[in-house]
Amino acid sequence: LNKLHELSITECEEKEDPETKKTQVLWKFNEENLNEKIEEFSRQNEIINNPISNDFLEEKVDSNDLEYIKYIILALIDGIETDEAIHEKTNIKLNTVRKLLYKLHDASIANYKRNKDPETQWFTYTWRFEKEEYIEKITEFHTKRLNARESTLEDLENNLYFVCCMEPEHFKGDYAESSEFEFYCPVCDYELEPYDAKKEKTQLKRRITIDKKNFKKFEESINE
Repeated sequence: LNKLHELSITECEEKEDPETKKTQVLWKFNEENLNEKIEEFSRQNEIINNPISNDFLEEKVDSNDLEYIKYIILALIDGIETDEAIHEKTNIKLNTVRKLLYKLHDASIANYKRNKDPETQWFTYTWRFEKEEYIEKITEFHTKRLNARESTLEDLENNLYFVCCMEPEHFKGDYAESSEFEFYCPVCDYELEPYDAKKEKTQLKRRITIDKKNFKKFEESINE
């Protein structure tokens, strides 16, 4: 109950029993605050766990650290500023917290201030999540990938490609590139055949549609 009270989900009032003279604590559930907390959590969850955000973060850290860096970002969003406080909040090893904070700093989505303790002469670091920079980076990542996929789709729809008839992985080229080899594979010398792009085009169209939907959800979460 005290934990819920700290989150403003419950309210308490002390009253004295007129007969026993003992103090009673009366608790009241605050549904409105709970709903606000749920909405806030949903927004934060979408910012961090949206598939586009996930793909962006995967480029910044090893797969083993992906979930850790998400917890660290959430801690920073909650206003936790020091590496030790983040360590206590998340139970992530202190060295890992420090390593990932610097990863965020290298990506320009977290910043720090360094202060020197006048007594101990030690430096302390306070960290801040750069939300606007993070949103900008995600937007750039999405736009670049979407443009690349749309460009590939357009190319496949407007050009004829050829592949090796024995091992398609040996060679894939458009008409001009294939004619340079007289329509024979430069790797194994087997004939080239027209590439059936139907499956690849279907996959690209599906991926483009999903990307646009996911980015729309991301935009909605940051604009609420």
